[in-house]
Amino acid sequence: MMNSKKESMGSNSLQQIISFLLGASVASVILFFVLSADRGGGYVEKSSWSQETSSIIVQVIEFNTTAPKELKENETELSTKEPERNETQSSPNELQRNETIPSAKNEPENSDNLEELLKKAATKDKNIIMTSVNEAWAAPNSLLDLFLESFHSGENIDHFLDNLIIITLDPKAFERCTTLHPLCYLLRGANFAGEKVYMTNDYFDLVWTKVKLQQRILELGYNFLFTDVDIMWFRNPFERFAPDADMSTSCDFFFGDENSPWNFPNTGFLYVKSSQKNIELFKHWHESRDKFPPNHEQWVFNQIKFDVVHSMQLKIQFLSTTYNMGFCNSTNDFDKLYTMHANCCVGLGAKLHDLRSLLVDWNRKLLCFAVEGAICIAIVLLYLSMNQGRRPLELFSCATNNDKSVQMSNIMANDTTVSSFSTPFKDILPLLQKAATDDRTVIITSVNEAWSAPNSLLDLFLESFRIGKNIEHLLRHLIIVALDPKAFVRCKTVHNLCYQLKVDGVDFATEKVFMTKDYFELVWEKLNLQQQILEFGYNFLFTDVDILWFRNPFKQMTIYADITTSCDVFDGNPDSLRNSPNTGFFYVKSTERTVEMLRYWREARNRFPPNHEQYVFNIIKQELTSKLKVKIQFLDTFYFGGFCNHGNDFNKIRTMHANCCIHLDNKLHNLRYVAAVWKNYTSIPVRDKKRRKRFSWKAPGKCLY
Repeated sequence: MMNSKKESMGSNSLQQIISFLLGASVASVILFFVLSADRGGGYVEKSSWSQETSSIIVQVIEFNTTAPKELKENETELSTKEPERNETQSSPNELQRNETIPSAKNEPENSDNLEELLKKAATKDKNIIMTSVNEAWAAPNSLLDLFLESFHSGENIDHFLDNLIIITLDPKAFERCTTLHPLCYLLRGANFAGEKVYMTNDYFDLVWTKVKLQQRILELGYNFLFTDVDIMWFRNPFERFAPDADMSTSCDFFFGDENSPWNFPNTGFLYVKSSQKNIELFKHWHESRDKFPPNHEQWVFNQIKFDVVHSMQLKIQFLSTTYNMGFCNSTNDFDKLYTMHANCCVGLGAKLHDLRSLLVDWNRKLLCFAVEGAICIAIVLLYLSMNQGRRPLELFSCATNNDKSVQMSNIMANDTTVSSFSTPFKDILPLLQKAATDDRTVIITSVNEAWSAPNSLLDLFLESFRIGKNIEHLLRHLIIVALDPKAFVRCKTVHNLCYQLKVDGVDFATEKVFMTKDYFELVWEKLNLQQQILEFGYNFLFTDVDILWFRNPFKQMTIYADITTSCDVFDGNPDSLRNSPNTGFFYVKSTERTVEMLRYWREARNRFPPNHEQYVFNIIKQELTSKLKVKIQFLDTFYFGGFCNHGNDFNKIRTMHANCCIHLDNKLHNLRYVAAVWKNYTSIPVRDKKRRKRFSWKAPGKCLY
């Protein structure tokens, strides 16, 4: 028995030694590639290491932000070698591996015969995948190459290339397509050869041409998944599609409910079933172009989506940005990543830079799974130290043009104590994690003892969410910042997400009258907290507690702005710096640029003493746009009203701010009046509202100025 045990122990020890040596050899090879990397950006393009039972492929693409025409012509083409497929996986309502898929020929198909291409590409249930490219996107080492490479790098999705039709928008794109892919279609009568910059006339013509082609495919009886060519595929997206939906679309902003039309769709990734109902939708969609000129198809779809859902009885699934991500919004979690879209990113060079970086990070992630845990962690730490803190899935040039996405909380997500992070606001992190939407957005307000007292501003504020139009669910994302201990105690009796802001030597308990010294300290300390929230990686919508909410405000906010702010006076142009901002209601995305913006804003306080943060913001807004390239959206007072300036139509009003009104009692009197008018408005039958069309009201007369 003893001899048997010794033999067993010896065998185990030998196995451990062999395992260690194998792991060390793997690590050595990986370290060789990491350490041999030129930190300026030149990498080995493709290398391999193999044993009898495993194979590790390192695919690292040269970092280069120049336009594709300027890239080297002799760079290695994408590998077309097809990995072995797993024939055991199958799932209903998705393209399945065990379907009989027509084999693709080596020669390109005749581009004139769309029906023939559809037959060859379609699965048994008549699903096809389609994308579109022009000469610029199809050039060597441009978007098309990256797009195709993502299928080879993704998790068992390269077989989907058999179902992909590439729509080419000019002859040179078609010529290039046929060298890479067997299913190419030349869209006749169009010439979209050059890069189409977002929101130009050529861009409009391009996207509306695609809509007409998609309608034709539905009419021929095929379901399609359209994917922009600036989308990287990493996992099977059909796994996320609801079987009962008529169509599934990705989102720029997702608010937690896949069935809610309040989500912001991005039709660059769109799955549509062939049905008469959907064909009528596409006809209606295209006809609606003339109602909203000049605009692209996605913006028009966003305008008609409520009508489509209610009058046409279409079921639209809005895909969560947790899985179908984009540069507008991403969770930085590779374990959940299905697709990544270079949205919120203008310019071909910028898209290429960021998507290449993403593909590099994905391939490094695959390497980690092949190496034993401890060795992998050591390599990752080494890689991070070499790259000055750059993290996987961190986006470089875009999201808001040339700034990194600030995702500090991605590193700290599993450590709510954050003991190594030096900040006075680290204890707000657990609340941020609880309150945040899938796209890491929180709503923030602040109260002191006077404002949080029973029947004071806080009670009115919370009530407005409950009497408003389908916005009560937004309270789940609201953090109330209490400025003193009594306000914190009161907050906890009415809401479950309360945070006490502690500032040594400052008492914020009593009412802070506008433009007093204590008022200045209060508003600047709030700005300090807001900067920290951005640094933690969360977007925020700050709202003063003397604002009543009646409708979802996110519907009126553009995804392309760094900061969106309400106004005291609005001049009619949401991009004009002539507007007078009111930062009592403003939304900010978490990026390196916006963190720098708040830092710049706070530092400007000393240049314009003594003044509150809103006054200083108004003074420096030109500097923010010119020096930091900040994009500011100013909200129309017709929708986001205040006592300074407001619309008179309750059919349109989203929020009402008690600005231009000094003293707590006066604010309470006027806001209670507005809440009573709203309740009267909502009690009117729908048929009477439609008959009256406009429900006007008069502002309360007490204390307006």
